[in-house]
Amino acid sequence: MPAKISRLKIERDLMTILSGPAAEHSGHRDAAGGHRYFSVRPMLKILRDQFWFIAVALLYMLIAFAVTQVYGQKFSVWLYSRLHLALYLNLAVAFLVVRIFRTLRKHRPERPLRFVWNDLMGDYRVPRRILNALPALALLPFTLSASTSIKRLIPTIAPFDWDGAFARIDALVHGGYQPWELLQPLLGDPVITGWIDFAYASPWFWMLVGMQFWQTFTLDPRRVQFLVTFVLCWALLGNVLAIFFSSVGPVYFANFVDGPNPYAPLMAYLDSLSASSQLIARSAQEYLWEKYVTHDLTAGVGISAMPSLHISMGFLFVLLCWRAHWALRALSTTYLIILLIGSVHLGWHYAIDGYVSILATAFIWWAVGRALIPRSADNDP
Repeated sequence: MPAKISRLKIERDLMTILSGPAAEHSGHRDAAGGHRYFSVRPMLKILRDQFWFIAVALLYMLIAFAVTQVYGQKFSVWLYSRLHLALYLNLAVAFLVVRIFRTLRKHRPERPLRFVWNDLMGDYRVPRRILNALPALALLPFTLSASTSIKRLIPTIAPFDWDGAFARIDALVHGGYQPWELLQPLLGDPVITGWIDFAYASPWFWMLVGMQFWQTFTLDPRRVQFLVTFVLCWALLGNVLAIFFSSVGPVYFANFVDGPNPYAPLMAYLDSLSASSQLIARSAQEYLWEKYVTHDLTAGVGISAMPSLHISMGFLFVLLCWRAHWALRALSTTYLIILLIGSVHLGWHYAIDGYVSILATAFIWWAVGRALIPRSADNDP
């Protein structure tokens, strides 16, 4: 008899689990009392709540397509789609595994399968997160593709002719010295430069992906502020301002500016290090120059110094983390400082590129917040 009861219990648990998607599909509420999923009403609400993000992203894509067609250049919306999909799937699996492990470890339920299913469908609200994420899943990769497509056109639209002015402004702002000259006595050591080189490249990529993943699947209504700000940073800073202040940065200064090169000693130092231990920055800079010469359109191509999207995204990360745990605030702020230093020390940017990026990103964040927060504040978290 106990064996029969145990078997019936297992069968009932399995049927509960297997019937979960069907129940959601048929319009049952989740365990947290949320909206009915996989029906027209919640999807219309999601489209309404994310209207400005969807509208801004689609408008940006249309403008990018029009600009590339005017200049007879190729436009591709698929440059980052596969990469995003692969990274998102891996991150999603990792987060679900951690969630399940923590849930089972904390509660030690008698019916683990059923408990995990109810936790994911109820407290964690997986169906709602997926539906809520669909616009961002579709449009964020296209946003980056649009930005790259236009960024490659910068020298065609506006020749690189601001570098001399930015070098003079940098010296004026920093007491007659180029910023790299002030940093070199402190950072001009192979080990320190190597650490800065690594921190500037690899963690930034994962920070960028992590921010998008976090804000794609979070249910915080303030995510719309991030999504709109993210698109506008790539559009207005990465394209519009980059065209208006068309420049290449210290690393390519000698290729476009006649006369003495104030960055020659810095590049000689970086080349000497890269000869014995390849620097990520020097490899990337050579890659970008090769693509500039050959006019290839691939992920990550395009030369532009002012303003710095590296710094813009680093500061956006700070803004995103400011209301979170103090450790995230400290980590994001520290990393932003490393990015500012690395952008100068590795020859990528003039220091004012970073200053302008921080101010412009702060303004966009503030303006978008002023426009959207009153609208989204009534949404349930």
